[in-house]
Amino acid sequence: MDMLSNRNERILQILYRANGFVTSHEIAEQLGISVRTVQYTLRDLEDWARKEQVRLEIKPKLGIRLLDKEKAVGFFTQTAEQNENFLSGETRVWISILSVLNGIDGTRVVTLMQKFQASKTTVLKDLAKAESYFEERSLKLQRTRNGLLLPLEEKARRKEMLEVIHRNFPVEALAEYIFSSDYTLVSHSGNERQKAIWNFFDMHKLKELKEGMYYILEALGMQFGDMAFIDNLLWVLITLGRVQKGQYLPRDEKADPDRFPTEYRVVQETIQSLEQKYRLQFPEQEVRYLAYRIAVSQKAGNAETGSRCFVNEFLEILNDICRKEFNRSLSENPEVVQNLKIHLQMALQRARYGITSYNPLLDKIRTQYPMSYLISETAAHSFERQKQVQLSADEVAYIATYVELALGELEERENSKIYRAVVVCSMGFATSKILSLKIENEFPNIRVIDQLSVALIPRYDFTAIDLVFSTVDVRVMLAKPMLLINPMLTGEDVRRINEYLLADSGEKLKKMQYQQILELLNRKEAADKNEVARGIRSIMGITGGESKLKTLLELMPQKFCQAGVEAETWEEGVWIAAEPLIREQYIRESYICEIIRVNREYNNFYLMGEELSMPHAAPSAGVLRLAFSMATLKKPVKVPARNGKTAEVRVILILAAVDTKQHAGALEEVADIFDRQDAVERLLNSQSSENLYKVFQEISGNFLDAEMKKTEDTKW
Repeated sequence: MDMLSNRNERILQILYRANGFVTSHEIAEQLGISVRTVQYTLRDLEDWARKEQVRLEIKPKLGIRLLDKEKAVGFFTQTAEQNENFLSGETRVWISILSVLNGIDGTRVVTLMQKFQASKTTVLKDLAKAESYFEERSLKLQRTRNGLLLPLEEKARRKEMLEVIHRNFPVEALAEYIFSSDYTLVSHSGNERQKAIWNFFDMHKLKELKEGMYYILEALGMQFGDMAFIDNLLWVLITLGRVQKGQYLPRDEKADPDRFPTEYRVVQETIQSLEQKYRLQFPEQEVRYLAYRIAVSQKAGNAETGSRCFVNEFLEILNDICRKEFNRSLSENPEVVQNLKIHLQMALQRARYGITSYNPLLDKIRTQYPMSYLISETAAHSFERQKQVQLSADEVAYIATYVELALGELEERENSKIYRAVVVCSMGFATSKILSLKIENEFPNIRVIDQLSVALIPRYDFTAIDLVFSTVDVRVMLAKPMLLINPMLTGEDVRRINEYLLADSGEKLKKMQYQQILELLNRKEAADKNEVARGIRSIMGITGGESKLKTLLELMPQKFCQAGVEAETWEEGVWIAAEPLIREQYIRESYICEIIRVNREYNNFYLMGEELSMPHAAPSAGVLRLAFSMATLKKPVKVPARNGKTAEVRVILILAAVDTKQHAGALEEVADIFDRQDAVERLLNSQSSENLYKVFQEISGNFLDAEMKKTEDTKW
């Protein structure tokens, strides 16, 4: 067997990892060599492949691909998974970002060249992308004799490192690893980028650090939500690495042990065990900060008097907005208000002490619950002006789920249920409750009797439970059937739940349904296929197949779409985008005036991501009929985003909602479309309104086709 040269093996690994053809330019970019060198090397690789009977396919303009992947693996001296120095461009950029964040005196180009086994040109390109990432986060790199330096206070530096982890690891994956002892390690099952980041942080230590966190909570009689548990655990991991490098937090007067004496004592005991295990010493300020971080992260407990006052004031602001806009009060749902109070106690303490709380559902909440998010964001802006306490977008989204739950139109049903179920969700009480209500509304034969965090599973009695719905893969922890679903309950989730219920039906029920279906088919009046489908769904208890919700195509005809409009300001763009709705008497001018008023008063630009602004207000402001209108901008309009950042708005989508429910399906489409950059670019590249609508039809149609296929699969 002929041995592969190092360069040939690396090219073969690129081909092995690719899903299709790879061009010489792409190979050159990844290896940091010239295209000509790649072409010379490929000739040798072709000769080797013929001798070893490994099939390669070469096509002009498309490139080269590997056909015998399984056979090729046997020729690697190191597998792609094991070769830490062989990384894709995207992975190199993230590791470069982390190297800069974790650096002390500066990150040198030559160090990264050695680490990645890449050319200087390649590393400089990676660093340019890393620099753009930092600029987006309002951080500026400095060039020194020792290399690239990021001047950043230590606490902020650790927050940025935590942000990188969250950007690359779904919370569900982390929760599954942390809380499930038998879960396959992310370091083995994740993608290349995740594996590289996993190794960078030595994340296998999470398992052992978890025991220390459990000890703290048990000693204090505390309870964390899953997200708080994960974030604090990751913080300890990052802190451990920084202390090992001799990098410490500065003293913080807020972290006074006299304010958290019990927490300080227990954390100190836990830190001592870490010091012994890793043979290092934690400075006093590190112990103090971790103690106060633990104290303000608890799910419930003794909040400071100041925080309780802040909670009441925030709730008053929130209630005023709800009464003004919806003529409703949060107090109509006391259970939700009580849980919101508990959440706000901790949220406001975190905000006062600069502790961030990551919300993985931020974008989905903003899109699917726009009214509730607007109310919460408006309250947060007002509170910030009055009390100089800033709530992050992540925290606002958490509050929005409580508002949605309190004011939403979902109602618990009292019908007799066949299945007793629990919902396991890491996203907090409000999200779990909404998810439970959605399940019960879709399936009248399911009764959700409880909502659990993953951490509570080992201590929960599942004896009387028939079915578990979970947003986290916890099958190894359960002796009950489990269905893995999304926190927002998608159409695919409904389809799979239907499949399970049908498969789990008793034989007697199946026979009865079979007879009923035969009777239905024998009726002369039931000749229409749709009528037959509706009848079958009714017989079989399938309620999710027919939706009363409007699609985006139904709510936004061509006359409501405008391409390449010129607007100097965001306000001008909003008026232009809304003009068709005003002209066709779907909204009054007062509706846009209210949007502009909120913008001027609270500096709210209704941002949904980086490029989309979706202005909306309460129906009472002047909505006559449900609709959307869209305008793409010829030139982006720069607007302030949260946390001192700037966004470039390229699309303005006006939502005119008549209630909180009928537009939900369309919003799901909006989230799907604007989550795909290729779809956004196609919309922006449309040269006319007619072409814009045609592209929009195609994009939205593809989404609907996919949903219809799921529905058809469910029906038949």
